[in-house]
Amino acid sequence: MRADLRRITLGIALAAGLAGCEPSSEDLVNQGRSAMGQRRFDVALEKFEAALQANPKDYEALWGKASVLEQQGKFGQQTEILVGILADKALAEKYGDVVKPALESSYWRQAEMAPSDEKKEELLRKAIELNERSGANVTLAKHFMARGDLATKRDDPATAETAYKLVETLRVSKKVKREARTKAELAGFLAFKRSGAAKFEPLQNELAQAGQYDAAGEKFVVEGIADAAGDPKDADFEAKAEAAARAAARTALEDLTFKVSGKPRPEGGALQFDEAMLTVEEKGWTKKNKTYRVKMSLPRDAVIFKVYELEHGIAAKPADEGGDDGPDDDKAAAAAPASAPEGAAPVSAPAPASH
Repeated sequence: MRADLRRITLGIALAAGLAGCEPSSEDLVNQGRSAMGQRRFDVALEKFEAALQANPKDYEALWGKASVLEQQGKFGQQTEILVGILADKALAEKYGDVVKPALESSYWRQAEMAPSDEKKEELLRKAIELNERSGANVTLAKHFMARGDLATKRDDPATAETAYKLVETLRVSKKVKREARTKAELAGFLAFKRSGAAKFEPLQNELAQAGQYDAAGEKFVVEGIADAAGDPKDADFEAKAEAAARAAARTALEDLTFKVSGKPRPEGGALQFDEAMLTVEEKGWTKKNKTYRVKMSLPRDAVIFKVYELEHGIAAKPADEGGDDGPDDDKAAAAAPASAPEGAAPVSAPAPASH
């Protein structure tokens, strides 16, 4: 009887001793970090998961598991954990400043491997939502520029215009925005020219009969006549008369452009044309020292482009838009998360944050 009692007592003591040897959550986290340092990622993941079984909200274990998944290139699973941390109000308040940059990096890396353009855009926009000044703006801008260039090559100016315009919504350098704006205007004009061709045909015939359109030369023709002012003996008398006739011709060209656009000319409305595009067809006195005449022409596309600007309200656009609010390409590249060559394993993991 006493022997049995001793065995029972010994068993209880042994069980208590074994229970006391079970590693704590903190021990498991430390073991996981140690395994990570040795690049034994499977062992590290096992330790962090064991710690989370005891406490699903253990930040150190959550962060450790996210770090392992990053090292394994499992960015989607890493994202789920980081999003979960931010979804917990207490954890987000304490660790949000550390977790958000890691999540931004994770979205960025997933975008590099996205299976479709739509998914890539979605992921990059999520990175930008976390950090409005993220270098993902530049990556997304390059993506849209490439989409626009491809659409241009495929003779799809409408799609190209849409892509280029998206660049202007991002925080990128003024240089990039200017390039995108220029390409968007050209693509928009090509789309406008194509869609408006049928609309212009009836008016084209009318203008041709009036001598204001040369179909063979694909150019619009106008003339201006001005009364001479001053003393014919003045050295610049004829030059002034010619300048006045040129001004009258440009006014006629503006009237013609508004007519082609189908819009009434607003009071005080003026259009600027590139002087280099204007060609003087004829000039001279109609009445010696009395009236001077200048006949000028402008390529068809130059007029149609001005009509396009009127249609889109950009005939008098500002020279630049936006502040210097976007990173330059070089700066953005330096801010980009580290990534390995295609097919290689990730090269960095976020550092653990302490309580």
